[in-house]
Amino acid sequence: MDLLNLARTTKAFRQLLMRKSSAFVWKTALSRVEGLPACPPDLNEPQYAYLAFYPHCHRYGNVVPTIHWRLRRRYCPSCRKARLRPRLMCPRPVDLGGLIPEEILMAVAGRGSTGLVDVEQFKTFLKEYNEVSQDRRDEFLVDRRRQVCAINEHASKCEEWHEDQVQARKDELGKAKLARAGSIFTRLKNLGYTSELDYFGTDSIEDAHRSIFNSTKALTDQEWVRVRGQFVRTMNNYRIRRLETVVYNPRRKLLVELYNAYVRQPAPPGAAVDLLPDVADLADLAAFDAVIKLPEGTEVNAETFKPAFEQIPTLVQEWREGVDAQLAALVVIHGDCSASGVAEDDLSIGKLKPAECLKLASAVFEDPLHDLVVSIDLLDTLIFNRRSTDLVASRVFPGRPWSLMDERGRYPLVEFFTGAPHVVRACGMDPRTATVEDMDKRDIRLGCNYCPPKTTKMHWRTAMLHVQGHHNDREWDDPKREETMWYCNDESYMPKTQDLVRAPIKLRNHYCPRSHCALCQRRVGDRFHSSDICAHLKTIHGIEVDSDHVITLEDVVSSVNQRSGERTNEEIHCLVTITVCLEALSFKFSDSPEFDPFM
Repeated sequence: MDLLNLARTTKAFRQLLMRKSSAFVWKTALSRVEGLPACPPDLNEPQYAYLAFYPHCHRYGNVVPTIHWRLRRRYCPSCRKARLRPRLMCPRPVDLGGLIPEEILMAVAGRGSTGLVDVEQFKTFLKEYNEVSQDRRDEFLVDRRRQVCAINEHASKCEEWHEDQVQARKDELGKAKLARAGSIFTRLKNLGYTSELDYFGTDSIEDAHRSIFNSTKALTDQEWVRVRGQFVRTMNNYRIRRLETVVYNPRRKLLVELYNAYVRQPAPPGAAVDLLPDVADLADLAAFDAVIKLPEGTEVNAETFKPAFEQIPTLVQEWREGVDAQLAALVVIHGDCSASGVAEDDLSIGKLKPAECLKLASAVFEDPLHDLVVSIDLLDTLIFNRRSTDLVASRVFPGRPWSLMDERGRYPLVEFFTGAPHVVRACGMDPRTATVEDMDKRDIRLGCNYCPPKTTKMHWRTAMLHVQGHHNDREWDDPKREETMWYCNDESYMPKTQDLVRAPIKLRNHYCPRSHCALCQRRVGDRFHSSDICAHLKTIHGIEVDSDHVITLEDVVSSVNQRSGERTNEEIHCLVTITVCLEALSFKFSDSPEFDPFM
């Protein structure tokens, strides 16, 4: 290759190296190539060196690795299409074969084609064949076949040599890549990433930085300084993943067990809260997160978590305030809904604390299933307690942390029910100040002017469901429409009306009614279906209850008494909640076809 490049530098060198007297220089250079067959008689030494070592197309100069040894050519794919043609498409006697060298390409052979011949060699042969007299053509053809056989035999040896050279080059490059990869991994281990390399293996690191590992150059200190930052970022991500899986997840599983035991017992004195968060939220709280993420090698047990559990009332209060703030931000009551007629700027619910805002009778929300829910039920609804899409977290926690937004943070999962303030206004109350207790004390019955007389005796909660199911598409910007929609029953008929109307129930998803166990502390995600309550009482609390009949307080007291008084009378009394919950399951909402307010 050096002689070829030297011969191309200047005319003087070309004239010198291309003389017949300089043939020994080429022969000496070729003889030093291990395993290379001797120069064939149909080529001279410069031509042979040009064919074997010059890695460019003989027509356009593109770099090509393929050598057509029988044709004595190097062609790129475009040149092969232009310069080669099937032998069977050539005129006689070329189509008979064996008169000029031919090459069988795998792509063409796969379609059942015969060998390909070089167009230039084909034309040269025809010219020589036509110049030979008729009586000497047979001798000419025999001599040509003998030359082609010699070329094929020499080409077979060259192909074997070339394959050995290619394989040796691959082995050499492979060793260079292995040495480069070993140098990189050694440097990573020196940086303290041995555990990550052992846990994830080296293949994942190579896949992440394929371009760096594919180089065959030896890794220098200068290059390492340039690429070190990329590897550090990758290895830090791997370290976080390893710690999450190997170190933090076992601690989270321990937290799940401890939290389940904590919830199944009565709240410690002074630590009672109305709703505990899911364990996924608990793990994100500062005190518990600090324990979970203690340094690797630190022993974490129940005693380690004990100080954090003692802070649950304070931590849960902070969590609840954040959740209430998200929900309260959705509650927007326009000024025209004020019973006092005060302008919107003068009477703003923004002055109320989030917890006080959510106590308003107007603080009703609509979930994606088009069910109406109030704030306390909204915290525990299933749409906020879905299984996390994070594969690492889903192996530990039954649900994802509570959030008003969807998992991608694009939009809120619930919307404020704009019809609620108008129902409150129709009852003669101020939707900005009237609480649920105020509305229940008012206990007025509403009638809808737009619907049949069957709906003339509606509790205010039933009226909200009526609006949501039948008039939710109306525009509430027109106060006159609100004034003409509702009318109140005459107060002289109120006692009779209240007796006829079925007792109101909480606004919640009636398609899948669920209840909390009164013996456990109330926690997000722990609501049981009616068919599971008896099993929960038996497996967790050891209370045998017959599920074929309605559970009464006497049944529960009798079952608990059989357990040698393990529970106090106060604990037994709280089981009344279970009875009430089970009885509430038989009620339907007003939009159900089975509901009749006159029954």
